[in-house]
Amino acid sequence: MSQQVLKQFNRDVQKYIYPDNSFYKMSINDASGGATATGMEGTPGKVEIPQEGLPVEGGKNPESFPLPIDQNTDDVKEYPVNWLYTKPRRVADWIDMQTNYNRRQLSVQSHANKINDMMAIECLEAWVPTKADFILRTSGSTTRSGLTKKTSAGTGTRKQGKYEDVLKIMELFGEWDVEMEGRHSLWPSVMLADLYGDLKSSGAFVAYTDLQNALIKGGRIGKLLTFEVWTRSFAGVYTNDSTPIPKSLSKFVPAASDNHAALFWQESRVRRYEGTVKFFQTNQSAENQADLISSGCWSGGVKSRKDEAGVAALVQAHG
Repeated sequence: MSQQVLKQFNRDVQKYIYPDNSFYKMSINDASGGATATGMEGTPGKVEIPQEGLPVEGGKNPESFPLPIDQNTDDVKEYPVNWLYTKPRRVADWIDMQTNYNRRQLSVQSHANKINDMMAIECLEAWVPTKADFILRTSGSTTRSGLTKKTSAGTGTRKQGKYEDVLKIMELFGEWDVEMEGRHSLWPSVMLADLYGDLKSSGAFVAYTDLQNALIKGGRIGKLLTFEVWTRSFAGVYTNDSTPIPKSLSKFVPAASDNHAALFWQESRVRRYEGTVKFFQTNQSAENQADLISSGCWSGGVKSRKDEAGVAALVQAHG
Protein backbone atom coordinates (compact mmCIF):
# COMPACT_ATOMS: atom_id res chain seq x y z
CA MET A 1 0.00 0.00 0.00
CA SER A 2 1.34 3.41 -0.93
CA GLN A 3 2.06 6.15 1.58
CA GLN A 4 -0.53 8.23 -0.28
CA VAL A 5 -3.31 5.81 0.68
CA LEU A 6 -2.10 5.78 4.30
CA LYS A 7 -2.18 9.58 4.40
CA GLN A 8 -5.70 9.54 2.96
CA PHE A 9 -6.84 7.09 5.65
CA ASN A 10 -5.30 9.19 8.44
CA ARG A 11 -6.94 12.34 7.06
CA ASP A 12 -10.36 10.80 6.42
CA VAL A 13 -10.70 9.09 9.80
CA GLN A 14 -10.63 12.33 11.82
CA LYS A 15 -14.14 13.39 10.76
CA TYR A 16 -15.58 10.12 12.10
CA ILE A 17 -13.53 9.19 15.11
CA TYR A 18 -14.63 11.73 17.72
CA PRO A 19 -17.99 13.23 16.68
CA ASP A 20 -18.57 16.72 18.07
CA ASN A 21 -21.66 15.67 19.99
CA SER A 22 -20.60 12.36 21.50
CA PHE A 23 -21.30 12.27 25.24
CA TYR A 24 -17.69 11.69 26.23
CA LYS A 25 -16.65 14.90 24.54
CA MET A 26 -18.37 16.66 27.45
CA SER A 27 -15.23 16.54 29.58
CA ILE A 28 -11.73 17.98 29.86
CA ASN A 29 -9.46 16.64 27.12
CA ASP A 30 -5.97 16.31 28.54
CA ALA A 31 -4.48 15.55 25.12
CA SER A 32 -5.43 19.01 23.86
CA GLY A 33 -4.05 20.51 27.07
CA GLY A 34 -0.54 19.29 26.33
CA ALA A 35 -0.46 16.08 28.40
CA THR A 36 1.30 13.17 26.71
CA ALA A 37 0.56 9.47 27.10
CA THR A 38 3.74 7.62 28.05
CA GLY A 39 4.20 3.94 27.31
CA MET A 40 4.79 1.57 24.44
CA GLU A 41 2.08 1.24 21.83
CA GLY A 42 0.35 -2.04 22.56
CA THR A 43 0.76 -1.89 26.35
CA PRO A 44 -0.96 0.18 29.08
CA GLY A 45 0.42 3.69 29.56
CA LYS A 46 -0.22 6.65 31.82
CA VAL A 47 -0.97 10.36 31.71
CA GLU A 48 0.26 12.88 34.28
CA ILE A 49 -1.54 16.18 34.76
CA PRO A 50 -0.69 18.97 37.21
CA GLN A 51 -3.07 19.49 40.12
CA GLU A 52 -3.26 22.58 42.30
CA GLY A 53 -2.74 21.79 45.97
CA LEU A 54 -4.64 23.69 48.67
CA PRO A 55 -7.39 26.08 47.57
CA VAL A 56 -6.61 29.81 47.68
CA GLU A 57 -7.71 31.49 50.92
CA GLY A 58 -8.97 35.04 51.28
CA GLY A 59 -10.18 37.54 53.84
CA LYS A 60 -11.33 41.13 54.31
CA ASN A 61 -10.08 44.26 56.03
CA PRO A 62 -6.57 43.09 56.98
CA GLU A 63 -5.49 44.14 60.48
CA SER A 64 -1.81 44.40 59.60
CA PHE A 65 0.75 44.23 56.82
CA PRO A 66 2.50 42.36 55.33
CA LEU A 67 -0.28 39.87 54.76
CA PRO A 68 0.33 36.26 55.86
CA ILE A 69 1.69 34.14 53.03
CA ASP A 70 0.16 30.87 51.94
CA GLN A 71 2.56 28.12 50.96
CA ASN A 72 1.12 25.91 48.24
CA THR A 73 2.59 22.70 46.86
CA ASP A 74 1.23 21.55 43.54
CA ASP A 75 0.46 17.89 43.06
CA VAL A 76 0.41 15.59 40.04
CA LYS A 77 -2.57 13.45 39.11
CA GLU A 78 -1.82 10.27 37.23
CA TYR A 79 -4.23 7.96 35.44
CA PRO A 80 -3.90 4.97 33.13
CA VAL A 81 -4.54 5.00 29.40
CA ASN A 82 -4.87 2.02 27.10
CA TRP A 83 -3.83 1.41 23.53
CA LEU A 84 -7.04 0.78 21.60
CA TYR A 85 -6.75 -0.94 18.24
CA THR A 86 -8.66 -2.54 15.42
CA LYS A 87 -7.64 -5.91 14.05
CA PRO A 88 -5.77 -5.84 10.73
CA ARG A 89 -7.99 -6.03 7.64
CA ARG A 90 -7.04 -7.16 4.17
CA VAL A 91 -6.90 -4.57 1.38
CA ALA A 92 -6.60 -6.63 -1.78
CA ASP A 93 -6.63 -3.75 -4.26
CA TRP A 94 -4.84 -0.73 -2.86
CA ILE A 95 -5.02 1.13 -6.17
CA ASP A 96 -8.82 0.97 -6.08
CA MET A 97 -8.73 1.98 -2.40
CA GLN A 98 -6.71 5.06 -3.32
CA THR A 99 -8.92 6.16 -6.19
CA ASN A 100 -12.35 5.02 -4.95
CA TYR A 101 -13.48 7.61 -2.38
CA ASN A 102 -16.67 5.79 -1.32
CA ARG A 103 -14.86 2.52 -0.73
CA ARG A 104 -12.14 4.23 1.29
CA GLN A 105 -14.73 6.08 3.39
CA LEU A 106 -16.56 2.84 4.17
CA SER A 107 -13.36 1.22 5.38
CA VAL A 108 -12.40 4.28 7.41
CA GLN A 109 -15.80 4.49 9.07
CA SER A 110 -15.77 0.83 10.11
CA HIS A 111 -12.45 1.33 11.91
CA ALA A 112 -13.59 4.65 13.39
CA ASN A 113 -16.87 3.25 14.71
CA LYS A 114 -15.03 0.52 16.60
CA ILE A 115 -12.51 2.93 18.13
CA ASN A 116 -15.39 5.25 19.03
CA ASP A 117 -17.25 2.52 20.88
CA MET A 118 -14.15 1.44 22.79
CA MET A 119 -13.40 5.05 23.74
CA ALA A 120 -16.92 5.46 25.11
CA ILE A 121 -16.51 2.36 27.26
CA GLU A 122 -13.10 3.56 28.51
CA CYS A 123 -14.71 6.79 29.73
CA LEU A 124 -17.74 5.10 31.26
CA GLU A 125 -15.61 2.66 33.24
CA ALA A 126 -13.47 5.52 34.54
CA TRP A 127 -16.25 7.99 35.33
CA VAL A 128 -18.86 5.88 37.18
CA PRO A 129 -18.83 6.68 40.91
CA THR A 130 -17.82 4.09 43.50
CA LYS A 131 -18.65 5.91 46.76
CA ALA A 132 -21.96 5.09 48.43
CA ASP A 133 -22.98 8.75 48.94
CA PHE A 134 -22.90 9.34 45.18
CA ILE A 135 -24.89 6.25 44.19
CA LEU A 136 -28.68 6.57 44.43
CA ARG A 137 -31.37 3.97 43.70
CA THR A 138 -34.52 4.24 41.61
CA SER A 139 -37.67 4.56 43.72
CA GLY A 140 -40.59 4.18 41.30
CA SER A 141 -43.54 2.02 42.28
CA THR A 142 -43.82 0.66 38.74
CA THR A 143 -41.45 -2.16 37.85
CA ARG A 144 -40.14 -3.75 34.69
CA SER A 145 -38.38 -7.00 33.80
CA GLY A 146 -34.68 -7.19 34.55
CA LEU A 147 -34.06 -8.64 31.10
CA THR A 148 -32.31 -5.98 29.05
CA LYS A 149 -29.74 -5.82 26.29
CA LYS A 150 -26.67 -5.42 28.49
CA THR A 151 -27.94 -7.37 31.51
CA SER A 152 -29.28 -10.22 29.46
CA ALA A 153 -28.97 -12.62 32.39
CA GLY A 154 -31.04 -10.40 34.70
CA THR A 155 -34.01 -11.94 36.47
CA GLY A 156 -36.86 -10.46 38.50
CA THR A 157 -38.00 -6.85 38.19
CA ARG A 158 -36.45 -3.42 38.66
CA LYS A 159 -38.03 -0.21 39.99
CA GLN A 160 -38.39 2.51 37.42
CA GLY A 161 -36.79 5.91 37.82
CA LYS A 162 -38.87 8.91 38.92
CA TYR A 163 -38.65 12.66 38.54
CA GLU A 164 -37.93 12.84 42.28
CA ASP A 165 -34.86 10.61 41.84
CA VAL A 166 -33.32 13.10 39.43
CA LEU A 167 -34.31 15.95 41.74
CA LYS A 168 -32.28 14.32 44.53
CA ILE A 169 -29.23 14.16 42.29
CA MET A 170 -29.68 17.81 41.36
CA GLU A 171 -29.80 18.62 45.08
CA LEU A 172 -26.61 16.61 45.56
CA PHE A 173 -24.86 18.64 42.85
CA GLY A 174 -26.06 21.78 44.61
CA GLU A 175 -24.51 20.63 47.89
CA TRP A 176 -21.19 20.21 46.05
CA ASP A 177 -21.49 23.72 44.55
CA VAL A 178 -21.14 22.15 41.11
CA GLU A 179 -21.43 24.64 38.27
CA MET A 180 -24.84 24.76 36.59
CA GLU A 181 -23.37 25.02 33.12
CA GLY A 182 -22.02 21.80 31.69
CA ARG A 183 -24.15 19.32 33.65
CA HIS A 184 -24.97 16.11 31.77
CA SER A 185 -26.69 12.77 32.22
CA LEU A 186 -26.33 9.58 30.19
CA TRP A 187 -29.27 7.16 30.29
CA PRO A 188 -29.57 3.54 29.18
CA SER A 189 -32.42 3.52 26.69
CA VAL A 190 -34.54 1.19 28.84
CA MET A 191 -34.28 3.43 31.92
CA LEU A 192 -35.08 6.57 29.94
CA ALA A 193 -38.12 4.93 28.37
CA ASP A 194 -39.38 4.01 31.86
CA LEU A 195 -38.84 7.54 33.14
CA TYR A 196 -40.33 9.37 30.18
CA GLY A 197 -43.98 8.92 31.17
CA ASP A 198 -43.32 10.41 34.59
CA LEU A 199 -41.42 13.30 33.02
CA LYS A 200 -44.23 14.19 30.62
CA SER A 201 -46.59 14.80 33.49
CA SER A 202 -44.04 16.82 35.47
CA GLY A 203 -43.13 19.15 32.60
CA ALA A 204 -39.49 19.01 33.75
CA PHE A 205 -38.19 17.48 30.52
CA VAL A 206 -37.55 19.72 27.51
CA ALA A 207 -37.22 17.59 24.38
CA TYR A 208 -35.02 18.76 21.54
CA THR A 209 -36.75 18.89 18.19
CA ASP A 210 -35.68 18.70 14.58
CA LEU A 211 -34.53 22.30 14.95
CA GLN A 212 -31.71 20.99 17.13
CA ASN A 213 -30.89 18.11 14.79
CA ALA A 214 -27.14 18.47 15.33
CA LEU A 215 -27.68 17.79 19.04
CA ILE A 216 -29.98 14.82 18.49
CA LYS A 217 -27.57 13.25 16.00
CA GLY A 218 -24.94 12.84 18.70
CA GLY A 219 -27.31 11.18 21.17
CA ARG A 220 -28.42 14.31 23.08
CA ILE A 221 -32.22 14.35 23.18
CA GLY A 222 -33.27 17.03 25.66
CA LYS A 223 -32.81 18.66 29.04
CA LEU A 224 -34.05 17.44 32.42
CA LEU A 225 -33.90 19.98 35.27
CA THR A 226 -30.27 21.19 35.10
CA PHE A 227 -28.92 18.19 33.14
CA GLU A 228 -28.50 17.69 29.41
CA VAL A 229 -29.94 14.25 28.56
CA TRP A 230 -27.99 11.78 26.44
CA THR A 231 -28.93 8.19 25.70
CA ARG A 232 -27.34 5.01 24.37
CA SER A 233 -27.92 1.27 24.77
CA PHE A 234 -26.25 1.28 28.21
CA ALA A 235 -24.29 3.63 30.47
CA GLY A 236 -23.19 1.87 33.65
CA VAL A 237 -23.93 -1.56 35.11
CA TYR A 238 -23.75 -2.20 38.87
CA THR A 239 -24.00 -5.20 41.15
CA ASN A 240 -26.84 -5.43 43.66
CA ASP A 241 -24.66 -5.16 46.77
CA SER A 242 -25.79 -2.85 49.58
CA THR A 243 -23.26 -0.40 48.13
CA PRO A 244 -23.49 -1.23 44.42
CA ILE A 245 -20.18 -1.94 42.70
CA PRO A 246 -19.65 -0.87 39.07
CA LYS A 247 -18.89 -3.74 36.70
CA SER A 248 -16.38 -3.81 33.89
CA LEU A 249 -18.03 -3.03 30.56
CA SER A 250 -15.09 -4.02 28.38
CA LYS A 251 -14.96 -7.48 29.99
CA PHE A 252 -18.60 -7.71 30.96
CA VAL A 253 -19.88 -10.93 32.55
CA PRO A 254 -23.66 -10.70 33.18
CA ALA A 255 -25.24 -11.83 36.44
CA ALA A 256 -28.88 -12.36 37.37
CA SER A 257 -28.87 -9.47 39.86
CA ASP A 258 -27.20 -6.85 37.62
CA ASN A 259 -28.70 -3.37 37.38
CA HIS A 260 -28.51 -0.64 34.77
CA ALA A 261 -27.42 2.82 35.90
CA ALA A 262 -27.70 6.36 34.56
CA LEU A 263 -24.59 8.52 34.91
CA PHE A 264 -24.59 12.22 35.92
CA TRP A 265 -21.57 14.51 35.68
CA GLN A 266 -20.32 18.05 35.17
CA GLU A 267 -17.83 18.69 32.36
CA SER A 268 -14.97 19.94 34.53
CA ARG A 269 -15.33 17.02 36.98
CA VAL A 270 -14.35 14.31 34.48
CA ARG A 271 -11.38 14.03 32.13
CA ARG A 272 -10.42 12.03 29.06
CA TYR A 273 -7.32 11.41 27.01
CA GLU A 274 -8.28 11.56 23.35
CA GLY A 275 -5.29 10.35 21.40
CA THR A 276 -4.70 10.86 17.70
CA VAL A 277 -5.90 7.86 15.73
CA LYS A 278 -3.23 6.36 13.50
CA PHE A 279 -3.43 3.87 10.67
CA PHE A 280 -0.81 1.16 10.21
CA GLN A 281 -0.01 -0.94 7.18
CA THR A 282 1.84 -4.03 6.03
CA ASN A 283 2.68 -4.02 2.35
CA GLN A 284 2.09 -7.14 0.24
CA SER A 285 1.75 -9.70 3.02
CA ALA A 286 2.72 -13.08 1.55
CA GLU A 287 0.52 -14.98 4.03
CA ASN A 288 -2.58 -12.96 3.14
CA GLN A 289 -1.71 -12.13 -0.47
CA ALA A 290 -2.84 -8.58 0.18
CA ASP A 291 -1.91 -5.42 2.04
CA LEU A 292 -3.03 -5.18 5.68
CA ILE A 293 -4.31 -2.09 7.47
CA SER A 294 -5.33 -1.42 11.09
CA SER A 295 -5.74 1.55 13.41
CA GLY A 296 -4.88 2.45 17.00
CA CYS A 297 -4.76 5.27 19.54
CA TRP A 298 -4.22 6.06 23.20
CA SER A 299 -7.43 6.55 25.18
CA GLY A 300 -8.50 6.77 28.78
CA GLY A 301 -10.54 8.65 31.34
CA VAL A 302 -10.61 9.63 35.00
CA LYS A 303 -12.70 11.54 37.52
CA SER A 304 -11.13 14.95 38.13
CA ARG A 305 -11.36 14.82 41.91
CA LYS A 306 -10.28 12.10 44.28
CA ASP A 307 -13.42 12.60 46.39
CA GLU A 308 -15.54 11.99 43.21
CA ALA A 309 -17.64 15.13 43.79
CA GLY A 310 -19.44 16.14 40.63
CA VAL A 311 -20.25 12.60 39.46
CA ALA A 312 -23.27 10.53 40.51
CA ALA A 313 -25.19 7.44 39.41
CA LEU A 314 -28.84 6.44 39.55
CA VAL A 315 -28.89 2.65 39.83
CA GLN A 316 -31.92 0.42 39.32
CA ALA A 317 -33.36 -0.99 42.55
CA HIS A 318 -34.88 -4.46 42.64
CA GLY A 319 -38.65 -4.32 42.92
